Amino acid sequence: LTGAPAAGIQHFFYVLSGEARIAVAGGAAQALTTGGFAYLPPATAFTLRNESTETIRVLALRKRYEASPGLAVPEPIVSHQDAVPMANHTGMEGRGFQFLLPYGDMRFDFEMNLMWFKPGAFFPDVETHVMEHGLYMLEGQGLYLLGEDWHEIWERDFIWMGGYCPQQFYPTGHGDACYMLYKNVNRDFAV
Repeated sequence: LTGAPAAGIQHFFYVLSGEARIAVAGGAAQALTTGGFAYLPPATAFTLRNESTETIRVLALRKRYEASPGLAVPEPIVSHQDAVPMANHTGMEGRGFQFLLPYGDMRFDFEMNLMWFKPGAFFPDVETHVMEHGLYMLEGQGLYLLGEDWHEIWERDFIWMGGYCPQQFYPTGHGDACYMLYKNVNRDFAV
């Protein structure tokens, strides 16, 4: 995959399995192994390649960047989830959050977070958010409330949630559950 500098388009890649090689803005190629990720701001040239004979799986997001007056465009990020600290701002035992993009940095118009749940941990309340969400189940299984209906979700399932959709999650497996959560944040509604 080669990305010519596309005006206004940003990319996010997360390696689900295997090893990819990414080169950003003409720089040297770097390995992206399972759990590796890259954020590429708009107009950033890149190549993403599988240089092995093994199959790789990469989750990709391509989104038009919503600029905010007075804020610079973020720089590229190439990293790995192991380099991102686990946080738990809720204080609830058994839950963990990894913010793959810098949390609270208003230059970013979306978040990509890993949400971890130990067996027995869950969201204590039904939540409703103004922004759209996207969820990709990375590990484990659970029940996800969307609106008024519960859905059983497993590894590799994807859910898109519109704004104001009531939601809640209960892991149901014997091991950890983890999903990647996309959130459209830090920007006002277009009028």
